[in-house]
Amino acid sequence: MYSAKWFFHVKQKVKDKTHEIGNTLNNLGNPRVGRPLVKLQQPKLLFRVDGRSHAMLHNQGGLIARATKDELMALRFSDVEQYQKFNENPFGWGACSSLKHLEQFIKDNRTHTIQSWIHIFYGSATCLGMLKIDTGIEADSLDIEHEQLVLEHQPLEQWLASTCPTYQSKFLDGRMVPNLMVEFNEDLPKTMRKTDFISERNILNWLLVNGSEETFAAFCQHLYTDMSSERLASRVEGDERIIGAVEYSLKMNKTDYSI
Repeated sequence: MYSAKWFFHVKQKVKDKTHEIGNTLNNLGNPRVGRPLVKLQQPKLLFRVDGRSHAMLHNQGGLIARATKDELMALRFSDVEQYQKFNENPFGWGACSSLKHLEQFIKDNRTHTIQSWIHIFYGSATCLGMLKIDTGIEADSLDIEHEQLVLEHQPLEQWLASTCPTYQSKFLDGRMVPNLMVEFNEDLPKTMRKTDFISERNILNWLLVNGSEETFAAFCQHLYTDMSSERLASRVEGDERIIGAVEYSLKMNKTDYSI
């Protein structure tokens, strides 16, 4: 005769084994993507259209992370697909890595973006397209948006510019508009044009000619630290004046830290 205790023990082992098999099958069919999502983060220039003003972001302390590290690590294929297609359970903030891509996004989503702010900042982000290639998630027509996923807190100190809905069309048409982020960082240029943000070279020049030395130094440190000379030259279109200014800024920053 087998005791009730023995039967309970066997039943529990079968239950645990069934649960283990279920988890294994789930991992095979819908694997976790949190590790590559975090690993693929790169320092970037970022453009975001947002319903929140610069003042609201200031009150919130910048862009606050939408998910904890544990929550990011638990993400699976299906979470990424549902986010991209339906914006379900967002785990990061969407942004673009170029003004060209932002303009296209605004054009394609005009009803949602016409009353939005444009914020330009720098920080770490993961390219959604690269994540899908790296993990084997199936391609989608939405990949043309070139979305960048901002996962970590981005403080307002990393903001370069903001323009409000009133000036949105003027800015995108190429006219000069106020840089409203000056209200929270007096080192920033007071005005801005679309051409100032066409490339990293133009942004660096915009900061230099307006005497924004502190912002220039912080921008260079974030984007170009430990970058090869060849790569830097490529990023700033071979502009010797800009290259010299960036290299000098990085050198001075190292000197300051070594003192």
